[in-house]
Amino acid sequence: MEEEYRALTHLLGELSEAFGVSGFEEEVRGIIQSRVQSIADEIHVDPLGNLHAVMGRESPFTLLLDAHMDEVGFLVKAIEEDGFLRLVPVGGWDPRLLPGQTVWVRARNGRGYTGVVGSVPPHVQETEDRKKPFDWKDLFVDVGARDPQEVARMGIRLGSPAVIPQPFLHLTEGSFLGKALDNRAGCAILIRLLESLRRASVEGMRVVAVFSTGEEVGFRGATVAARRWRPQMALILEGTIATDTPGILPHQRVAALGRGPVLTTADRTLIVPERLLEKILHLAETKRIPHQIKTPMVGGTDGGVIHTSSEGVLTAVVAVPCRYIHSPRCLLRREDLLHTEQLVESIVREAPRIYREVGT
Repeated sequence: MEEEYRALTHLLGELSEAFGVSGFEEEVRGIIQSRVQSIADEIHVDPLGNLHAVMGRESPFTLLLDAHMDEVGFLVKAIEEDGFLRLVPVGGWDPRLLPGQTVWVRARNGRGYTGVVGSVPPHVQETEDRKKPFDWKDLFVDVGARDPQEVARMGIRLGSPAVIPQPFLHLTEGSFLGKALDNRAGCAILIRLLESLRRASVEGMRVVAVFSTGEEVGFRGATVAARRWRPQMALILEGTIATDTPGILPHQRVAALGRGPVLTTADRTLIVPERLLEKILHLAETKRIPHQIKTPMVGGTDGGVIHTSSEGVLTAVVAVPCRYIHSPRCLLRREDLLHTEQLVESIVREAPRIYREVGT
């Protein structure tokens, strides 16, 4: 079991540290493709950058498994006369988190340049201004350049992508800290699921695993994938917000660490059919897998576009709880990752039966 733990955490760390701002997911996709290309019956990359891995022959029943590869980040929106960069967010960011953070800007040749997010120092601000939260207009990035010409020689231009880089760290036994665990946790689970399916036949269905692009900017890759495969059922693998921290009132708690995979009943993009949710809950209870239900109407996933595609797709969402998503660092617990993996595999192996009983 300890060997399994090490393998899972090594994979998660590799994915976490990879660069993958929405629209620039190549490095993440390369890691995934190297792991799954030898075990899938069919694999290809579409024009939007989605990686499709197919297992099993063509069947009347197609199960789509989706995990998005992209992470929130930034694009360079302006280069000022003194060499400072202005950024625009890609995905949801709280600008109050950014002053003083290290930024890694990817230049045209693929080389990265490190900078720091700067702002007006409090020493020269008026008292009232020091009390105001920062906005995007107050922030800039200093990469050490003196003018736009030096920035150009570095290969940085308008539209260059950037992230806040972070090492993947082991905290206390079983707790991990890293960037982009929303949704590299889902990607790791999906990779390992495909490896598990290789050891057993896929019967009564075709399994299509899509590692999708552009979720953080509007579910773009998943929209294309759903149209391509026209599945009957879909399972979305995600990382979701854990709010079991100081200052959060009980009724504001969306999910918590240590309580297992998080099941969606309804979010801003999807209402999971009650009969489908009950089947998943029954599976979790039968197999004694810890689980929790996410507070309704919070967030959204690729399931929002998948479930309304074609003639309608029976869709559910299973997520790993992560603290501090959409920030420079996320925190999760290994036990939640493993329990989510266990539940997802159980759902996949029972998917044809579940669909027969619920979807038809």
